[in-house]
Parts: sequence; C-alpha cells; structure tokens
Amino acid sequence: MSMIRGVVTPVVTERRTLKGMISLSSAEAVPELASELSEAVERIIERTGVAHDSNPARLLDYVVTETANGRADRLKAFTIAQDVFRRGDNFDASNDSIVRVEMKRLREILDHYYATVGEEDPVRISVPKGTYVPQISRLTTTAHKAGEVEETSVSAGRARQLRRGTVFSLGAAGLCAMALFAWMSLGGEVDSGEGEPSMRIEASEGTARAAYSVAVDTLSHFSNIELSTGGLYAEAGRAANYQLILAPAGAQTLAQLRVNDTGEVISSRVFSDEQITEEADASELSDFEVWLGQVATRNGLIEADFIRRGAYSGDFACSVLTEAYFTNQTDARHLAARDCILERLSAGHDSARLRIDLAKLYREEHSDQRNLMPGDPLMRAAREARAAIALDRFDANAYYALMSVLFALGATEEGIAMGERSLELNPFDGEAVGGFAARINIVGQHERALELFEVSRRLTPGGVAWRDYGYFLAHLGLGDLQAAAAAGIGLRGSGNELYLAAVAISASIRGDEALARETKQMLLEQEPDIRWMYERRAYDADLIDKIMMQLEAIQV
Repeated sequence: MSMIRGVVTPVVTERRTLKGMISLSSAEAVPELASELSEAVERIIERTGVAHDSNPARLLDYVVTETANGRADRLKAFTIAQDVFRRGDNFDASNDSIVRVEMKRLREILDHYYATVGEEDPVRISVPKGTYVPQISRLTTTAHKAGEVEETSVSAGRARQLRRGTVFSLGAAGLCAMALFAWMSLGGEVDSGEGEPSMRIEASEGTARAAYSVAVDTLSHFSNIELSTGGLYAEAGRAANYQLILAPAGAQTLAQLRVNDTGEVISSRVFSDEQITEEADASELSDFEVWLGQVATRNGLIEADFIRRGAYSGDFACSVLTEAYFTNQTDARHLAARDCILERLSAGHDSARLRIDLAKLYREEHSDQRNLMPGDPLMRAAREARAAIALDRFDANAYYALMSVLFALGATEEGIAMGERSLELNPFDGEAVGGFAARINIVGQHERALELFEVSRRLTPGGVAWRDYGYFLAHLGLGDLQAAAAAGIGLRGSGNELYLAAVAISASIRGDEALARETKQMLLEQEPDIRWMYERRAYDADLIDKIMMQLEAIQV
C-alpha cells in the first residue's frame, strides 16, 4: 500500500536556460510524480528491512510528502515531533532529541541503501545535514549520459531568499513529467569536525531486532564518532574505521567491535535478551548499553585504539593533545593543546569539538592558573561552551563543558541544569556522568554523587583517579571517614594538589602520621593557601570546613 499521501506538484512552463534546464513558473498536479515517489519510498522500506510503522519509515514518508505538497517550510523539529512522533504542544526540542536522533538514523539508512542495494534506483532521496527538507533527484538515461544525476527543485509555496541562493528548475525524462526536488537550505551546514573515527553497525541475518535497535539508539547519542548503519540484515556498506558486528549466537547475540581494514577484534561480548533490553532510567542501564557506552565514549575503546594507531588528524588531533593534558597536567601540555585549537580556528575550521576542548582548557587556565591570557578565563570558557552549543545543540559534551564552567563561576543552579541536560542527551558516557557527579559532589549533593559515580564506574570500569577522589570527597562529606580513607589512599603518587590533600587526610585517618605529614608538606609547597585552593573551585563552604578540619589536625 502506498505511503505517499495526495501530492500537489508544480506544472512546468518551459523556458530554456543556458544549461538547458527548465524553469518553474506555476503549479498543477502531476500524477506520475505521486506514483514514482510512492514506489521509491516503498523500495527503500522493503529493501532495507525497515518496518512500515517504524520511526524512520514514517519520518521518510512525512518529509517527502510535505515537500511534494509545497510545505517544506513546515519541516521544523516542532511540527515533525507533533505529526510523526505524536509529541504534544509542550514539545521542546532542547529537552527532547527524538527528531534529531531519528533524522540521523534516516540519513544513515538512506546512505546505506544507495551505496548498496539501491545503487541503481532511479530516484534518489537524501536529507542533508542542517535541514529537514529532503533532496530528491533522479538518475536519467535520456538527454544525459547514463547514470548522470539531474537535480531540480520545487517551490515550498513561496519564494524564499536563502543564504546559498534559491534556484527553481525542473528536468524531464522520457514521457514522464517527473518533478525533482533539490535541497533548499535554511542555513549553512555545521562543520562536525575533522579526523574523528567512524564506525558502521552491521547486523547479520537472524540477529534480534532489539539488539540492532538498542545499538543504533545508544550510539546515536555520541557525537564524537561518525556512525553509519543501513538497517537490519543489511549488506556491507561503505567503509568505516571500525565495524560493530551483531550476529546470532544460539539464543543470544554476539557483539564484536572490529578494526575494519585488519579484522582485528578489539572487544567481543555475548548478550542474552535480558542483557540487551533497554531501560528507561539512566541508573538502570542494560549490560549491552553499558558495553556500547564503553565502546563509543570519548577515550573509550574506539578512540583509544584510534589514537594508538595514529590515524587521526585535524580537530581530533587537538583533542588528543587536550586529553594528554588532562592525563598529566603540565603547563607545556596545556599550552600545546590550546595553541593547536586556536590555530585550527584561525585557519577557518570550526566545530563543537574544538570549542568544547577550548572551553575546558580556558577553565583550567582559571582553576590551575596555567598560561594566563588577557581577560577573564572563565568568561572566555563560557563563551566557547555556548558557541559549541550553538554549533550542535544536541551535543551532550557541549552542555557538559558549559556545566563545568558554570560551577567554576559559582552559578550552581545553572550548572546543575546544564549537567542534567547533558545526561538527558547522553546517559551512556561514563566520563560525563562521573564529571557531573564530581560537580554536584563539591556543592554538597554527596548521596546523588555516589549513585552517579556507580553508574560511571559501570560505563568506565577500572581505577580512575578523578572517580577515586570523588568517592573520597563524598564519603568525607557524609562523615564516613573509613570509606573516605579507603578511596583517598589510592591517589598516592599523584602530584595534583587536590589529590595530595586527599592522601594526607586518608593517611591520617588510617593512622599513618608519617605519610600524612610528608604529603601535607608537599601540598603546602605547591599551594600555601589551601582554603583558597577549594574556594576558587567553588566548593561548598561546609565541605571546605570538613576538609580543613582534617588537614589542620596534621602537624607539620
């Protein structure tokens, strides 16, 4: 049954242009258009294995039909959310990413279709980034070389002035008066960065639909990896750096992360249906979601392997320098990362990734007094974080960066709101979950911080210094001194002044006064004004008092 509803399309008054194209001047229904578009949409759905009542199928039908009916100017997140996804009048795109996530899935399905089984399809449908208006073109074999794509455009009901210019033209092939639509962009396309790793999801026949669905939904939350997929049981498509292979393993599902060009398996797990089931609450992530988070998070399995292979460039190379700084915080590493980003920006490159990393480095300029530049570093950091949000308002890392800056400014309520927004957009990023826990921890929300640290520990397992420090601080704030000492003593060997204070206090609680005195002396050599060390990081006043009481009890 056809999914295309009644279509109203332009009639053509022919007027030759210099390139032999045909201009558009009036409107009238062309029955052949409805039939051909209907068949094209149906082919895509059937041959990719997408269910007719699924979100991608309904979204494809809707955007094509609205454009064909001259209503492309209605294709906004709000109307799509209401008409396709049954959201109410209170829908807020800043709090609900359904349109963005499903549009990304639709783009991937279309890309895969035309790269594989739909390569010879005469009708081509795509939705370019930066718009919800589809581009529809047709492969012609008459009046052009075989396989040449002839693109034209249709009015959305009124002439509009667009930044890239508006061109109305129409092509005809054979006896069919086929109207073809071109992208009428409402703005420039955002530079999503350069050099980040790419991954393709491939599910072999017999794979549980739930596993494929959860994989696509979970990984769509990560903006640091270029994700592609072509539908359940799809054939292999365009090359990516990594493959996520889903395959049946008896009554279970095998999930493997492989390097595409070598076939090397980076991680392999088998999941039961119960371990795959998607939970609604971020604190109740399924085992499969947790593993996917470990795969895709910044500094996760993919990025770690990508960096190890040295295959990166561009914006990602600056991110590598930024993460190197946070691994070993020195003035030289901070300067190298900051200069890399500023050089990229001055050369005309721009991306949310660059702005996020620069915001974090400016924040460190304030908190650790590193490589000071003219002006207030926190104001510069806030500006960069907001610029990142403007470039991609569905990038969880952008809100996370702004959150960290707002906490440093002492704007606690606003910082918590940005942190909650970051978790809404991506509850599967262990570092972001733990980072938010660390921020609410320093303002006294210790119990919730401990809950989020546990979620973070599942997503990023192993000993992580910042999380051990978070456990120390939370238990100290709650008055559980032994638990605080058990976490804090593990920070021994670090030169970070906050960690030195934690080790000194932990050693004192455990009765190792020699270590406590030695470590406190090292702390005082680095930071003579210990209270100010916490105040400039916007720690809660009661928490600072508890820390200082413990430190003052250590005699040096």
